[in-house]
Amino acid sequence: MAVGREQWRRRVSFATLLAGVALSLVLGTCGHDETTAVASPTAPVADRLTVGAAPPIAPTVDLAAKNLTATAYRPTVNIVTHGPTTLGTPSHGGPIVDHVSFVDKLRSKRCTVDPVGSARQPFLRGQGTVLRVSGCTLGRPAELQSFWYHTDDLGMDGLRAAEEDARGIPPDGQPAVALTWEAPPHFFRKERALVFYLGNDPALLALLTELLGPQFAGR
Repeated sequence: MAVGREQWRRRVSFATLLAGVALSLVLGTCGHDETTAVASPTAPVADRLTVGAAPPIAPTVDLAAKNLTATAYRPTVNIVTHGPTTLGTPSHGGPIVDHVSFVDKLRSKRCTVDPVGSARQPFLRGQGTVLRVSGCTLGRPAELQSFWYHTDDLGMDGLRAAEEDARGIPPDGQPAVALTWEAPPHFFRKERALVFYLGNDPALLALLTELLGPQFAGR
């Protein structure tokens, strides 16, 4: 009986040992499966992903939830065109009564008229503009000064001021102030338009006489 018990005890111990070894093997295998594999940096992207992990997803914006509007950028191009101030500008009609209507009449004669600066004369109260006139009947461009006697600007009746200034210029075109002209002076007036031309271009003198009448002063 003693021998039987000893054999039984040995068999139980051996079975317990086998069970322990088997349990160790199972636990070792599970631990290996749960370990993250480290791949070479040169391996494909798919091989470098963690086993069982989901691929990264780019962040998204819910436009409707944020009350946003997606719009495409469209560059704005401003195109500026410069219209001619020249040849054949239609006339507004009516007689010459001031600087504006004088310029209008010049253009109706198919002249190119360009304002190139302002002008002041000590013996005239009107506001002057230097005009470069070309084309029409002129063989070469010429400059003249056109004075505008505007009632609001002068603070008095513009027509009266133009008449008084014209009467103050002697017939030879040499005002009382000490001035030396570089070329023969010519003064023309019609209503509130007073035009001063310094030169001797016969074509321009003929054109001014046609539009404004004979010069009232000059030589």
